[in-house]
Amino acid sequence: MKFIRERKDPIYKVASVLSLVFVIIVIFISYTPIANVFARTLILDKEEINNTELIVVLGGGVYPDSSLGSATRERLVHALVLQRSMEAKGEGPKVIFLGATVKSSIDKVGRTIKEVEGKRSDIGEGSAMRDVAVGLGFSLESIVVDDSSINTYENLIDAFEYMKKNKLSSCALVTSPIHMYRAKKVSNKIGLNCKLAPVADYTKYVKTPLGRMVLLRNVFYEYAALALYRVKGYI
Repeated sequence: MKFIRERKDPIYKVASVLSLVFVIIVIFISYTPIANVFARTLILDKEEINNTELIVVLGGGVYPDSSLGSATRERLVHALVLQRSMEAKGEGPKVIFLGATVKSSIDKVGRTIKEVEGKRSDIGEGSAMRDVAVGLGFSLESIVVDDSSINTYENLIDAFEYMKKNKLSSCALVTSPIHMYRAKKVSNKIGLNCKLAPVADYTKYVKTPLGRMVLLRNVFYEYAALALYRVKGYI
């Protein structure tokens, strides 16, 4: 009888309803293309890249042992292929790898909101990408590294300053598909105005339940970051 009374408790009923709603939402996200649809709103088409002096590559995270995270890996490979294809046409752009690494996402958010210094990891995203590029046969002379900037806004400010210091006038911007929208907004705001060279849009091929959950999380992160950047005046 005591068990029955507990089951009639209002808190139990509310918890049961919320649990059911949560399960329905998870199933809906996992087995429908809603995540893909939301991702599509952030996708920008690549632009024709000709006679570019600098390829700007934004970091996307590294692990504590300096292994590249998936976002950083895809950006690095895309940038190196672009650089090689331009070399084949007789052009010789440099590649700038940007990004420090903080020890937690809380430090990164704190840096963006309050502009406070977070706890940095020993290896930066820029240095990690350079090491892989050199290991693949790319010369150090063609690579520039910036390990001081933590977020997208700082990345692009540093790229802008490097171009101004070295009197460069053209650049190609490389980042992940759903990150490019925010990167372009920041780039336009500060007057960098790079040509867009996003990683190919793979979001439309994400069809597994787990993949869609991760994709929607990343999309919502971008929307939240866009809102924060607008409040901060970065875009």
